[in-house]
Amino acid sequence: MNNSDRILNGGISRLFVRLSFPAIVSLLSLGLYQFVDGIFVGQWVGPAALGAVGVVYPFSLINNGIFSLIGVGAASMLSRAIGRKDQKTIDALFGNLLLANLILSGAMILFGLLAAESIVAFLGASGEIHRLGVIYLRILVLGSFFFNFASSANILIRAEGRMKQAMRIMLSGTILNIILDAFFLGVFDWGIAGAASATVISQGVMCCVSFFYFGKANGAITLRKSHIAFTGHLFEMLRVGFSGMALPIMTVIQIIFVLKSVASYGTEQELIIIGAVIKILNFIFVPIWGICQGFQPLAGMNYGAGKYKRLARAFTLFSFYSTIITLVIWLLIQLFPRVPLGWFIIDSDVLEAGVSVIRLYLCDFPIYGYMLLVITFFQAIGRSIPAAFLVVSRMSLFFIPVILLLPRLLGLAGVWLATPVSDMFVVVIGTILFGLELRRQRCLEAQEEEG
Repeated sequence: MNNSDRILNGGISRLFVRLSFPAIVSLLSLGLYQFVDGIFVGQWVGPAALGAVGVVYPFSLINNGIFSLIGVGAASMLSRAIGRKDQKTIDALFGNLLLANLILSGAMILFGLLAAESIVAFLGASGEIHRLGVIYLRILVLGSFFFNFASSANILIRAEGRMKQAMRIMLSGTILNIILDAFFLGVFDWGIAGAASATVISQGVMCCVSFFYFGKANGAITLRKSHIAFTGHLFEMLRVGFSGMALPIMTVIQIIFVLKSVASYGTEQELIIIGAVIKILNFIFVPIWGICQGFQPLAGMNYGAGKYKRLARAFTLFSFYSTIITLVIWLLIQLFPRVPLGWFIIDSDVLEAGVSVIRLYLCDFPIYGYMLLVITFFQAIGRSIPAAFLVVSRMSLFFIPVILLLPRLLGLAGVWLATPVSDMFVVVIGTILFGLELRRQRCLEAQEEEG
C-alpha cells in the first residue's frame, strides 16, 4: 500500500505506532533548540546570559503561534483533500503556506528589531540580563521566517502521514544547532550572539531542506512556480489554524496568571518550585502532542474519504493508548516526584516542598491525552469553531475565574488546583461537542448511503 492507502485502510493500532512515535521524536527535537541554547550559554557564557535566554523565551512563543496558525490549517486541508482526492486544493496549499509565512514572519522581524529593547524590558529584564537579552532577541528574530516556514512545512509533511521524513528534517536542524553551539561558544567564544547565530543558521538549513523535499515531489505536493500564489484557500487555512495559534498564546497567559498568583500567595520558594513544575510539564507533554500529530492525518484523510466509522474507531483507540501512556507518566510522578524535581532544584528543603505541589498540579494529567485529541479531532476535520471554542474557553470561561476564586478559598493549594479543575470543565464540554459531531457524521453517512 502507498502512504495514503495505508492510512485509509491499514490497521489502526499499527498506525498509532507508525504515526505517533516519529512525531514525538520530531517534537522533542523542536523543543531542544531553546534547551540546548540554555545548556551551552549557562555553562560557557554565564548566569546573566542564561537569564537572558529565559527572559526572551515567552516572546519566541509568538513564532510558535505563527507557524501553528499556518501549519495546523494547511495540514487539516491537505489531509482532507488527500482523502477526497482533491488535487486542486493540494496544489494550492504550498503557495499559500509560503506567502503567509513570508508576510507574517516579515512583520515579526520588523517588530522584533525595532522594539527589542522595550520587549526585553517588558519581560522583566534589567541590567546585564537586559543587554544580553536584546542581543539574543535581535539575532534570533532574524531567523523567524526560517523557523516558521520549516516548522509549518514540517506539519504539512506530517499531514501526509510521512512522519519519518518530517522527523529526519527536524533532527537535522537540532543536530546542526548542537554542533554550531559547540563551535561558536566553545571554540570562537562568541558568547550569547554565537548561541543565537547557531540557532538561526540551523533553522535556515532546515528551511532549505524542506524546500528541497517539496521540490523533489516526495509526497502529495509538487512544488511549481505556478502554485506560488494566494488563493481562496488562504481564508480556510487561517480559519482552521486559529485554534492552533491560540493554544500557545493561551498557554503563555495561563503561565502569567499562575506566576502572579504564586507571587501573591507564596514566597520565592514557591516561585522556584512552580518554575520547575512548568518545565517538567512541558517535557512530559511531548508524548501527548506526538500522539495528536499522529492522529491528525488519520482523522483528516478518513474524514475527507467519508470513512466516518473508521474515524470514530481511530479516535477511540488513540484516546485509549494516550490515556495508558499518560497514566503511566502520572503514576511515576506521583510515586517518585523528587526525581524530576531534582533535575531543576538542588536545595533539599525546596525539593521537599515541591513534592506536594507537583502532585496537586498534575493530579489530572491522565485526562490530557483525551482532551487534546478532542481539539485535534475538530482541527483535523476542519471544524474550526468547536476547536477554537475549546481552546479559548479553557482560558476565558474556566481557568481565569477558577484561579481568581480558588486561591482565596484554599490559599496556595488553590493555585496548584486551578489548572486541573478548569481542565475538567473543558473535558466535559469537549465530550459533549464530540458526541454532537459524531451524531452529525452518522447523519451524513446515512444520507450518502441513501443517495
